[in-house]
Amino acid sequence: MSRQGASVQEFLRRYTASPEASMTDAYLWLIALSLGYVAALYPLLALLRLRKEELEGRAELLLATPVSRLRWAGGHLFLALAGSALILAVAGLTLGLAAGDPLGVLGGTLVQIPAVWVLAGVGVLAFGLLPRAAAGISWAAFLFVNLFGEVLGPIMGIDYWIAKYVVPFPNLPMVLSGEEFGAGPPGHDRDHDRLLGRGAHRAEAQGARLRSGDGGTGGATLSRRTGVRGEALVAAGGQDVVDLLQAVLHLRPA
Repeated sequence: MSRQGASVQEFLRRYTASPEASMTDAYLWLIALSLGYVAALYPLLALLRLRKEELEGRAELLLATPVSRLRWAGGHLFLALAGSALILAVAGLTLGLAAGDPLGVLGGTLVQIPAVWVLAGVGVLAFGLLPRAAAGISWAAFLFVNLFGEVLGPIMGIDYWIAKYVVPFPNLPMVLSGEEFGAGPPGHDRDHDRLLGRGAHRAEAQGARLRSGDGGTGGATLSRRTGVRGEALVAAGGQDVVDLLQAVLHLRPA
């Protein structure tokens, strides 16, 4: 299929991470994302049973036994997390068998699990802090994710790249369309090496300057100099710190 046209280019820009990725790869990743969005509803519905059991009095009867409140809530949370993971696993295997790559597509759906569990965490937090508003908060979170995600966002004309700041799904590695599984965007390892190398080079040059006559004979000499040369050294050292901080921040998960 030709890659000409603004719509096709935008589609590939959103859902592929490599110029070698095909349109089929992009569609598979889009379907995997859609499965993640749908599966995110399950843990919210499962956790809302906590509030329902409280309102119906069943939780009070259960908690009258040796079962603690933490164990009761933890059981619901375990079922919510395990159930959503099982849904994605079965959906991934089914889609993979249809696509002829069951294990590869399975990996693409399983990588959705952390993003799905983020919504589960929102549901648990809402039940713990604001139990009366837990249902409203959970549904609002689900609609918000879809509003800025793949389902309603494109229909409403919301810029896709805004979603990367407010929705977990667009930040997942596009393992089905050319991206290696990792914590950062494509090419971030090369950025790490470049930033670390530049920072180390500047630090080494700064140390040599301090040991030479240009920077004095060490830290004591520098502390005695408060003129223009001292300010210049501090400015140069500040740039070294900036470079090293950039490298560290790039090394950390996005």
